[in-house]
Amino acid sequence: MAVITVLAQYYHPAFNAGGPVPGIRNAVRSLSGHSVRVVTLDRDLGNAAPFGQPYVGTTVVDEAEVTYLPPLSVATSRRWLRSASRVLGGDAVYVNSLFSTYFAVLPLLMLFATRYRGRVAIAPRGELAQSARVLGRSGRKRVWLAVIRGLRLDRSAGRRGNVVWLASSTAEQRDIALMFPRATVYVSPETLRSTASGGPIVERPRGDELELVCVARLAPVKGVLDLFEGLSRVTVPVRLRLVGPPEDLDYVSQLKSVEKRFPAAVRVSWLGGLPADEVSAELRASDFSVLLSRGENFGHSIGESLLEGCPVLISDQTPWSFVAEQNAGFVLAEGECRDPERVARRIEAMAAMSGTDRIEMARAARRCGEAGLVSPGSVTVGEALGYGSA
Repeated sequence: MAVITVLAQYYHPAFNAGGPVPGIRNAVRSLSGHSVRVVTLDRDLGNAAPFGQPYVGTTVVDEAEVTYLPPLSVATSRRWLRSASRVLGGDAVYVNSLFSTYFAVLPLLMLFATRYRGRVAIAPRGELAQSARVLGRSGRKRVWLAVIRGLRLDRSAGRRGNVVWLASSTAEQRDIALMFPRATVYVSPETLRSTASGGPIVERPRGDELELVCVARLAPVKGVLDLFEGLSRVTVPVRLRLVGPPEDLDYVSQLKSVEKRFPAAVRVSWLGGLPADEVSAELRASDFSVLLSRGENFGHSIGESLLEGCPVLISDQTPWSFVAEQNAGFVLAEGECRDPERVARRIEAMAAMSGTDRIEMARAARRCGEAGLVSPGSVTVGEALGYGSA
């Protein structure tokens, strides 16, 4: 039995941080049989208040020991140092980010400086996609990437060759290999939350409005502004449910500005971040789920939409582009997503679909969701770390 420490800025019961949270939780569950310690923040993305009981201090979640830390300060430094010493005392470390200051950058430098002897797995979770690197604090990211190359942290963090990388899809595997050609990269596909109702899909009465839902953090990489620009040009009644926390306030201001140009027949409900069961309810109540993302390493919201029998309208910058061939949704090229007229015409065509066509597409969506993403030759987190599945 190996002692494996999992570093994640956000962990259950957090939900505002999106797909990485259930992805990491499922990875922790896959390590059952090992002694797993999770170190995470004691609050959700964008929340000043910490979690309540039982998610306080160090507790057991999914048979793993989870330590919830408050933000680092002089007053909390001792708790952080104790956690750091426990990280160094384990057999392996699983880092779930590349750019998080306190859960990736500093820990990797600490492992390097102390000549850590265990195995290290790094899951960048989409952060190395070109779209993610271009959008955001790219200057700081470039400096950190240069440090990784200079110290050879892409291959070694203490002991020679003890670093491996985990990609959620073959597309992310290519992103990592492009950035770090000499890195050892494994594909370890994520699994979807089992929140779907599982009930039969039946034809819903067609309302006066096309019911759309967009489940995404409100940040440039998610392409919500492209959707809003398209909605400003539609000529049919549409209701959009927008599910996700306001990660980028300047971006939210841009969205609000475009919303003022919407036709009278277009309505938006700003729902903010929601727990998994409430997200599932929104998906079941919608005709289509829309995500015109600039880049997804996995795309949990797409997979969960399909699992709920909710067809999708997505960009071609996700691993789920095959849905078009399976009649489970529609896919727009990245350039088309940035063309408001093309987006508007596609939404209007979706609104014109017959009830029979919609139910057939919903059933195809469910089949795609149940199949999930298949990557031949993929490995589990434990196998990548050299400990099998216990």
